[in-house]
Amino acid sequence: MELREKIEVIIKEKGWSQKQFAESLGLNHISFNRNMNNNNITGDMIKAFIEHLKDVDLNWLFKNEENGTLELNEPGEEYGNRKVNKLNEAIKILEQLKRDLSQ
Repeated sequence: MELREKIEVIIKEKGWSQKQFAESLGLNHISFNRNMNNNNITGDMIKAFIEHLKDVDLNWLFKNEENGTLELNEPGEEYGNRKVNKLNEAIKILEQLKRDLSQ
């Protein structure tokens, strides 16, 4: 299951619209909706998920069930610098969260 699909599961379980969900995370609902529809999960979205989804298992949210890897695409030529930077930002956020939780 992709990250986008997992977010849709969370939204459905909470009984919210995408707009309500985005606003609960402090995100602009128009940008959130556009990014979700384009399967473009931004660093800001990942940061908001980490900060606001306290009742969600982050391992389930961010890891692939089959091989246990993060569900972030590896940077490659098909990605522009902007997307690579967003992925790197998300990875840094997750690494910092891991360090904070291990203390």
